[in-house]
Amino acid sequence: MRKVLVLAILVLAAAPAALLAQDADLFDAGSWEFGGSFMYTYMPTQPIFSDQVSELDKKDGYHFLEINGRVGIFPVDRLSINISPAFTLLYRENSEPTGDDKSTTALIDIGAGAMYYIPLGGPSVMSVGAGFSVGFMPGIDGLSDGLDDPDDSFAMSFSLEPLVSYYLFVSDRLAPYAELGFRLGYIWEILNQDGSDVAYPSDYSIFDDVTGRVRLTIGLKYFLLPGSRSYQEQDSSVFDIITDGRLIN
Repeated sequence: MRKVLVLAILVLAAAPAALLAQDADLFDAGSWEFGGSFMYTYMPTQPIFSDQVSELDKKDGYHFLEINGRVGIFPVDRLSINISPAFTLLYRENSEPTGDDKSTTALIDIGAGAMYYIPLGGPSVMSVGAGFSVGFMPGIDGLSDGLDDPDDSFAMSFSLEPLVSYYLFVSDRLAPYAELGFRLGYIWEILNQDGSDVAYPSDYSIFDDVTGRVRLTIGLKYFLLPGSRSYQEQDSSVFDIITDGRLIN
């Protein structure tokens, strides 16, 4: 029984490496990658353990939702060119005796980038690259003191971000990943809340409003081999790994 248990542990530990080794052309020209990530955050605006916070104030908070996807193709070995649509929503709620204050900010973002993949051995892979995105921020009507608060504003966002990612393959095609980036961003305000044009001073420079932030993203990617090879090759089961002599003679 002990030998069987030890063998099972070895199989689970070695299977991702064996499967990845079979797909040495996983990052070859013509391959595809599909990925995405999802994040939701709720942040109360009041202290959560304070006895001095009223029941009304306990409802106040921020809801933050971010959904993004990524589709890429490898034009040459190890280099992926990708597009990455994203949707971000920030909702704020503030309850007052005179009426609720509610506001919503939305960002629809279209990005493009390139990543170069570097196998580290076994199931581990690293990639380095950069991405550029253009976003649209339409005004969304809200509430102010319980009354309708129209918002006809409009803005565009631009960002440039160097990226470093680490992938851990859990099968021959599937890998969760962690991605670290430093995003340089600029928001170009075009229309005010009342719909009038935004006026900038004559000596204004876009570099006056460039921001920077560190981003850590956790996601999942699936890789598809080029052409019909993804159908011609068969995945190895745990039974195959044991019986074909890779772990035992």
